[in-house]
Amino acid sequence: MSGIFVPYFGYIWGDIQADLALLSSSSSSSSSSTTTTTPSPSSSSSNSKKQKMKKKERKRLRDGGEEGGRQGGLLLPEEEGSALVSLLLTSLTKCFQYDDEEEGEGGREGGFLSQSRFEGILPYVVGLISDLKPLLSSSSSSSSPPSSSYFSVARGKLIPCLAHMALAVGKDVLWKPYHHQVLMKTRDKDWEVRFVALQAVKETFMCVGEEYLAMLPESIAYLSELMEDEREEVVVLCKETIGYIEDLSGESLESYLA
Repeated sequence: MSGIFVPYFGYIWGDIQADLALLSSSSSSSSSSTTTTTPSPSSSSSNSKKQKMKKKERKRLRDGGEEGGRQGGLLLPEEEGSALVSLLLTSLTKCFQYDDEEEGEGGREGGFLSQSRFEGILPYVVGLISDLKPLLSSSSSSSSPPSSSYFSVARGKLIPCLAHMALAVGKDVLWKPYHHQVLMKTRDKDWEVRFVALQAVKETFMCVGEEYLAMLPESIAYLSELMEDEREEVVVLCKETIGYIEDLSGESLESYLA
């Protein structure tokens, strides 16, 4: 089934990238809308251009959907952000899980998730670690607090997607930008974002396995910082992550973290 299911994503990959870009722009606008600064003429002009670009992108997506057989009712991030991001992440995770081309020398060769496809979605998917929270806050109409929705979607959808994306791409040269971007999220001002980013690091080590230990040297400085985090939840998770890495490598990290 994977030989039929995974290649199908080639027909909709452009739409997936466009939807991820829309989610990113929607999250940015949601975050900025919470401030009450007076816009300058230049910023107003810039915002106007962005709005026009977003409208054009939505029209392109709708037109492409009709031509490509996508049914009506395109989910716009401002209206159905939570549903859209859940569908996208679930679909991508399934794609990555079954992208099971055999490995060649130096990594996976011939898999669906090529370098260009990986690089095309990498900043958007990793960006959701921080973008997801304002996105869910702006689109949620339920009584659930934003943090509850954020952790639910992050743990159930985003983190598995990130880990399986790393597994599917299967090359350390591509793991490096992925790992670095995730690690940078562990320095976010919001402790919940730091927590989710660290959980993504741990899950990726668990999913990829020993080969991912090549990313350990860069991780040390970040793990050392997180051990001093002001939130106990982050510190506890950091200890669990270090413990797992030590079991995986068979080596204590205590001397490196001191």
